[in-house]
Amino acid sequence: MMELPESLQKWSDEELRALNHAIVDHLKQRRAVQARMEMTRFQRGCKVEFWSSEGDLIEGTVIKFNKKTVSVLTEEGTQWNVSPSLLSKTADTSNMAAAQDAKVIDFMDQLES
Repeated sequence: MMELPESLQKWSDEELRALNHAIVDHLKQRRAVQARMEMTRFQRGCKVEFWSSEGDLIEGTVIKFNKKTVSVLTEEGTQWNVSPSLLSKTADTSNMAAAQDAKVIDFMDQLES
């Protein structure tokens, strides 16, 4: 266990509880910001995959963004709320994104002509 710095050893129980509460709130905010940043990799309708806690590969479509999780709907109709850090785009989504990028480049080339 980590030893408290000498200055904190002089604090009352109430002050330490208040500090603990502030630290826990700060960590929650950090996790929420990180989750929102990770969510920007995906869009509604994006095909994704993740590994379940049972070790099964689950594939589905992003249907909703929550505070900390992404709602994914499988072909079977099962909805999962998954941390965005556990999600990966499927090969179909990657190919679709590459095709869309190619269309944008083609369009830009036509504008320059």
